[in-house]
Amino acid sequence: MKIAHVYDEHYRVSPEKGSVAKVIYNLATIQAELGHDITVLERQWSGLPQQEKQDGVQFTRFPLSIGSDIEGEEIPYKQIKSPTGILTMLFDRFELALKLRRHFRQTDYDIVHFHVPFVANILIHIYPTIRNRAVYTAHVGEEDVRFGLSKEGFVSHFLSVFSPDLHLMRRTATSNVLNERLAEELPLKDIEVIPNGVDVTEYTPENTDLVDLKSEFGIETPFVLFVGTITPRKGPDILLDAINTLEEDGTIGEFSFVFAGNQEIEKEFAAELAERAENLMTVIHFPGFVSLKELKALYASCDIFALPSHEEGWGMVITEAMASQSPIVATNVSGIPEQVYEEENGYLVEPGDASGLADKIQILIDAEDQRRQMGEKSRELAMELFSWESVAEQYLSMYPSNAQELTDIY
Repeated sequence: MKIAHVYDEHYRVSPEKGSVAKVIYNLATIQAELGHDITVLERQWSGLPQQEKQDGVQFTRFPLSIGSDIEGEEIPYKQIKSPTGILTMLFDRFELALKLRRHFRQTDYDIVHFHVPFVANILIHIYPTIRNRAVYTAHVGEEDVRFGLSKEGFVSHFLSVFSPDLHLMRRTATSNVLNERLAEELPLKDIEVIPNGVDVTEYTPENTDLVDLKSEFGIETPFVLFVGTITPRKGPDILLDAINTLEEDGTIGEFSFVFAGNQEIEKEFAAELAERAENLMTVIHFPGFVSLKELKALYASCDIFALPSHEEGWGMVITEAMASQSPIVATNVSGIPEQVYEEENGYLVEPGDASGLADKIQILIDAEDQRRQMGEKSRELAMELFSWESVAEQYLSMYPSNAQELTDIY
């Protein structure tokens, strides 16, 4: 099959930045390895060529005159908070949709796979013939405001009727979400559920020697690791509350904590978090956004991985930590329970429950053998359920049947 993956968010498609961008990169490269003709269509980024072949995947990038070509500079959920940001976003996405329409008129694809609803919703109206080839993956959870499922507040009520994701799902040939909970909540039939995957050959427990964490960041084992953008929805403040509880109980011992992630998105929040951490006795590291090599070393070296998110479409960092053989303590939201099996490879707590989070972390701090056993189970589950090869095959099976019949041509 000839497949185009379309992405219009704030990071380029790569194995390093942004969970959705990382998903597209891995899915595209595996599909290319399986013999399909794969193209990634995205905006032009500063310093990158308009045409590029990488790991068997063709990248085609479209220069735009309105939005920024600097990665991470314009983030949709921040743009929609201001009239100027909304206008910039609308004109930027409309310009990209026009360029994509021209591209699709000149280039035939069996499947056009969208991963974000903004440009896609414009395109299916200005170029409706694409609908029978269009596929949409909603990389969000049931807590995400875009579906309006909470029914609380004006914005939620508005989005329950005018959700960009639901609008797109009703107009594409097929669509999927990342977890069963969300599929059950949606007012749609025949929604596929396909999880995100992980490269189990890249994320391994042997990655401890990739980076000297002590000389690079001053990090020594044992430590608890959090990975994610430092924003309220990821719950790093809840983890800090849990650390405070553990400290008051005097039971942390030699453990330190590492909060790895971009601190530039919510600068005031990140600064407040760092200031709070300075008032604690426990050693707490904020290395900021780390390279892929550093990230792999952190996963492999940590003794416990904690993610107290309030919402997650899937929780890709959990899958990566599992492949790296880490025991997990995370919140019982969205797709996380489909990865964390209670008392097998970790523990689940309710979102916002700092006391419960502290209790589960304490159990693992006190039990080295249990940490090891749960870590081994994490690795086993990641290899069995979430390899990218398995995920890619599920997507190929989900694609419209008339396109699937073309598989033998390639």
